[in-house]
Amino acid sequence: MLAPYDHLDPSSRVWIYQAAQLLTETQVEAIRAELTNFLDQWTAHNRQLYTWGDVMYRRFVVIMADERYAGASGCSIDKSVHFIEHLEKKHHLSLLSRTGVAYLTHEGPAGDDIKTCELDDLRRLAGAGVINNDTLVFDNLVKTKEDFDTRWRKPLAESWHRKFV
Repeated sequence: MLAPYDHLDPSSRVWIYQAAQLLTETQVEAIRAELTNFLDQWTAHNRQLYTWGDVMYRRFVVIMADERYAGASGCSIDKSVHFIEHLEKKHHLSLLSRTGVAYLTHEGPAGDDIKTCELDDLRRLAGAGVINNDTLVFDNLVKTKEDFDTRWRKPLAESWHRKFV
């Protein structure tokens, strides 16, 4: 069951899938429609999950489940991963890679100023002055809605990414 974002508990679980490239408006619209359909039917042990999801900054597919009503089980999480795999194939995307890093450059309009690189490229980018300790990076490993709201974007110096610089 879909829920408004502000109705989800701060402890709601979060899954973030990052595209390596900026999505087109057509892709965003199509993925949002498919995501809405999936989340509206997503269940765990035949119990409806209380969910929210969106495509953010034309780059991130974000899914949340409020487990106060029904917990996301291993099988239900597998269903969500299969759904993401479906999106990858249908829209020719890579969403499951965990080695990509997204960071803000403040060079363009919202979404366009987010760049991506591989973890191994962070040291080179820092050496070239492209990024620094104040560069905002996206921590796609946040686990809860509260963390998503407060710690998804953070300076590189405060992120786990810093050990790759």
